Amino acid sequence: MTSYQFLKKGNRHIRTGEVCQDHTKHMVLSNGDVAFALSDGAGSATYAKDGAICNVEGALEFLQEQGQEKLFDMEDAEIREHLLESCRQRIQAVAEELGCSDLRQFSATLLCGIISETGYVCMHIGDGAIYGSTKEQVFFNSEPENGARSNITFFTVSHDAEAHLRIDKNKDVPDEKLMYVATTDGFYATLENRGYGNPEESVLEMAGVVLKELIHDNNDLLELALEMSELEEEKTDDWSMIVITNVL
Repeated sequence: MTSYQFLKKGNRHIRTGEVCQDHTKHMVLSNGDVAFALSDGAGSATYAKDGAICNVEGALEFLQEQGQEKLFDMEDAEIREHLLESCRQRIQAVAEELGCSDLRQFSATLLCGIISETGYVCMHIGDGAIYGSTKEQVFFNSEPENGARSNITFFTVSHDAEAHLRIDKNKDVPDEKLMYVATTDGFYATLENRGYGNPEESVLEMAGVVLKELIHDNNDLLELALEMSELEEEKTDDWSMIVITNVL
């Protein structure tokens, strides 16, 4: 599996001098599977960036410990419990160092999972989206839960996080060239707008480039994203994205 990623500060944070509140990371596991995690800190939270970092590091620790096969066998409730615990333990430790007793100040979304040659296990709470696609069809999607209520989302520190953490598993994906893309809500706006309300159309457009082996490094992926973003308003928020493909 081959992976690319980028992290780009949104124009709003460039103007104000604030830090990028997204965080993203992926790793190749010992068996060749790819574990990934993205998190978008809430703009209203004082320690949003810290929350995003804790989510990503906590998620990757959990994914690395379990591995895909064990996750396939685990009950969803068990996955939710241990994944959120891993993120919250890190947040709690940082909160204590900072002298902050309100964990809502670390509010951040989370998209994470493990991708292999034959399947995927993905977890998602809050904004952003994850897709799996061939050149002809999107066979998997996990889109924002909030729908039309764009001002409402959920975070790993939400009191009802367990109820809103979605889990998708599949051991039998199409036996052909595949692309997985995970993105926070900054670039999701481009997918939705370019697809005229149907983000999957934009995902297929991306797959047509990635699966033709036209992406060779992280900068190529960023350039593709920039080319797809025709509206200046789509560049206001922070962007982060990870693409994983079986095209070498």
